[in-house]
Amino acid sequence: MFDSILAKLNLLNVAAANDFVEPRRKEMRRDGMLVDVVIGRRAYTVYDWSPSGVSFETPDHNWNAGGVYFEDVFVPQLKAGEQVNLTLRFHLLEGTKDVPVAAHITRSFGGITGARLLAGRTELRQINSAIDSFNAQSFLESQTTQYN
Repeated sequence: MFDSILAKLNLLNVAAANDFVEPRRKEMRRDGMLVDVVIGRRAYTVYDWSPSGVSFETPDHNWNAGGVYFEDVFVPQLKAGEQVNLTLRFHLLEGTKDVPVAAHITRSFGGITGARLLAGRTELRQINSAIDSFNAQSFLESQTTQYN
C-alpha cells in the first residue's frame, strides 16, 4: 500500500537525506604528507592519493617567465589526456621507497593536477606495502604518545 502511494508521488526510489550514499571514489584518499610525485628529476607536493589515483601540485605554464630558475629543468605543463611515467616517493619509517608507475592525466587546472594510476600487480603490491607501513607507523605513534 505504501509503495503504491510513494510510486504515485515519485518518491519510491528517492533516498532519505540521512541514508548512506556511496562515495564517488572507489578507494579511500589519503593526505599526501609523506608522499611526493617525481616526474623526471623534479618532485611535486601531493595533496591526496590512493592506489588508483593521485592529486598533486604542478607549476603553471609561466612558472619560469622571469628567468629566476635557470638551474631547474624546464617542465612543461601537464595536460588532461596525456600519459606520463611518474614515481611515487614514499617517506616511510624505514626509509624512502620509490614506486615507478605510469599514469593518465585526468585534469590539470590552477596548479593542481589529477592523475589515474595505471599500476600493475607489482606496483599495487608496493603501494599496498607502503600503506601498511603508514598504518603501522600511525599505530606506533599513537602508542608512544599515549605515555608521554
